[in-house]
Amino acid sequence: MKKFIAILIFFSVLGAQENIEKKFLVNASTVKKGYIAEYVYSYGRITSDKEALVYPTMPGKLIKYLVKEGERVKKDQVIALLDRDIPGVKTEPLKVKSPIDGIVTVEYGKIGQMMVQSMPVAMVVGDKRWVESGIAAEDIRKIKVGQRAFVKEDKIRYQGRVVRKSFGIDPMTGTGKVYIEVPKANLLPGATVGVEVAVRENKNALYIPVNALVEREGKVFVFKYRDGKAHMVEVKTGIEGKGFVEVEGDLMPGDTVITLGAEGLYEGADVEIKGEVK
Repeated sequence: MKKFIAILIFFSVLGAQENIEKKFLVNASTVKKGYIAEYVYSYGRITSDKEALVYPTMPGKLIKYLVKEGERVKKDQVIALLDRDIPGVKTEPLKVKSPIDGIVTVEYGKIGQMMVQSMPVAMVVGDKRWVESGIAAEDIRKIKVGQRAFVKEDKIRYQGRVVRKSFGIDPMTGTGKVYIEVPKANLLPGATVGVEVAVRENKNALYIPVNALVEREGKVFVFKYRDGKAHMVEVKTGIEGKGFVEVEGDLMPGDTVITLGAEGLYEGADVEIKGEVK
């Protein structure tokens, strides 16, 4: 009997030691202070404040273009000449004129091709570059004129602003239109680009990675790392964007919070951080 009790005590002590020595391996990040934003994402097409397809007023064969793609034209400037080719009738070449000031971006015809009134000869766009984007109905309510926006083309990110938005939803697409002006970008009209609109911003926020948040009993917590242990801190969340979230609570810039592995922790748990604290 004494031998049995001794064995039982031995294993109980051993199990207690294992519990004491047990550490959770976790990843961690520092609390940062600075800019955070919530974005609405979409795609858009590069257009302009002015855009016109140029059509002939009568049918005819394309003789030649008087301007090249990329050249600037004035309103009523002749872009191309068409041969009306009426047998027995002497006619002057038909002049196809630009309806607006702008830049010729596309010439659609080929020399000798028969052009009719429904076929565009060229496209002319204005100097200002806009992005026209279709935004889902649930997101367009968040967007306001004047908000900052970003346009991504070929891995380059240009900053602009929302200059106009539609006040209705297209029932065919379920989207509304948003127009973004990008004043300092060399964007090609007609190109498709990525669009990000910053619908909420805070330039002086405390923020942490989203995966540091733990929800328990309807409340939100983070685990702050201090002296090898995890300590629960209740927080309120705010703006969320690009994998980070704004928080308010007993946190300071530079504090270390646990990210990967936080879900299984409890107050006072022994933890060991693996890898670099980012």
